[in-house]
Amino acid sequence: MIAVVWAACTVAACGTERQASASQPAKSTASTAAPRARTPVSLTAVSNGTTVRLFRGQSVSVVLRGTALSWHVPAATGKAVRRTSASGGYPGHQPARATFLATWPGRAVLSSFDDIACLHARPSCAVAQRSWRVVVFVTGPHS
Repeated sequence: MIAVVWAACTVAACGTERQASASQPAKSTASTAAPRARTPVSLTAVSNGTTVRLFRGQSVSVVLRGTALSWHVPAATGKAVRRTSASGGYPGHQPARATFLATWPGRAVLSSFDDIACLHARPSCAVAQRSWRVVVFVTGPHS
């Protein structure tokens, strides 16, 4: 019985990916349907842990809104995407916003973390920080 529950949880947890779709930009799916070329993708805090598939030339925008803590402006690692704009975020109280352009086939990771001034004080406060991460796979141009 434990093996069946473990297997079901493993299957449910893996394969979660986001498709670039105008009709459901923030929904996580396990669909393998091809995304529409050049349709912008929108990500928010609830997109944390998902995977997005983009075509070259497609853009993805990220808006992370904080409550007591502010998010840092999202950054990208890897050469598959390039950040084209950024605004807000820590140390201010505006949402952290960034737009990325899919420039090269491959993999990139978009990431951010939240922050608050008391974490940088001496002595610092004991507030737990959260991280945000989305994996992006870029494929060649849509034909």
